[in-house]
Amino acid sequence: EHLAKTSPDDVDGMIRLNVLALARLTRAALPGMLDRGHGGIVNVSSVAGFQPSPSFATYSATKAFVTTFTESLSLEVKGSGVRVQALCPGLTRPGWIAGRARKVSATFRAL
Repeated sequence: EHLAKTSPDDVDGMIRLNVLALARLTRAALPGMLDRGHGGIVNVSSVAGFQPSPSFATYSATKAFVTTFTESLSLEVKGSGVRVQALCPGLTRPGWIAGRARKVSATFRAL
């Protein structure tokens, strides 16, 4: 659904889940891992974060954050014994995406 038609609550919810929760949970877990000298963080991003995606602007932007945050944090903790990685799966078919995938596909075909 286009951003102009998305409710502010839905936009806020996606940002809270994919950006704020991720950053806060990482911040909560990281000090203990650094103290122990080992640990691992795997954040779930998406290939959608690597390219603009019509009808998925907020989702794609939040996943770009996940990837960049993860890469940056990985460099911050390099040599500490803590590994930080992003998993970037491709397109899947959860219920919310079925109708939108057809719209996005039609948009790209029209280009």
